[in-house]
Amino acid sequence: MGHLTEYGDYKIKNIQKGEIDLGEESNYEKKRLQKLKEIYQPLTTWWKAQLGKEVDRVVVSKRLVEDPVVISTSESGYTANMERISKS
Repeated sequence: MGHLTEYGDYKIKNIQKGEIDLGEESNYEKKRLQKLKEIYQPLTTWWKAQLGKEVDRVVVSKRLVEDPVVISTSESGYTANMERISKS
């Protein structure tokens, strides 16, 4: 399915890769996310230091609701399955 980029008038994007646009957000939501980033900045800095070169970046995101963390690849990076295949 990785080669399928459009369906009818809709663009299809792999949500496991990079950033995802969840639509427009209000000023309140923007301010709330910025405040959360400020609050959790020491934690994200610590995680980045712990993981070192294993990750590109550690960020606070509005993408998750119930799960504490998500690991995603960059837009041009391997998918998790391709990474597993290349390591074997």
